[in-house]
Amino acid sequence: MLQGDRLEQSARMTSEAEDFLYEILQQNAWSMRAWDSLRRIARTICDLDDSDVIGRTHVV
Repeated sequence: MLQGDRLEQSARMTSEAEDFLYEILQQNAWSMRAWDSLRRIARTICDLDDSDVIGRTHVV
């Protein structure tokens, strides 16, 4: 499982995707642990899409 710096390096996000994810976290009062979990899931979806950077479509 990716953690810390490795997650940060391998789960690069567009600013649009990061803003959208942050907005979701704020609206639902989720923790930073949820942030990491959602980034891991988005990274998996991004991989399945054969993309290098997580975009908004991978977060939605």
